[in-house]
Amino acid sequence: MAASVPFMSTDVGIVKYLPGGVVSNQEDISYWIEKLYYDDKLRSDLGRIGNKYAFKHMRIKDKVDLLEK
Repeated sequence: MAASVPFMSTDVGIVKYLPGGVVSNQEDISYWIEKLYYDDKLRSDLGRIGNKYAFKHMRIKDKVDLLEK
């Protein structure tokens, strides 16, 4: 996400709550691979959304500060 690359995942853990990627069932994952490969705008938009989220919510310093409290 920090590298502005959209992610692809099946529905595991909390991934369905993260922006910037595609959560799919196993049967549809090949559709999404092809869709992201050919759709430059979608790929760029998802990458930008994920990057913005990562830099706002996933900074190492913030996580260390949280653990030290």
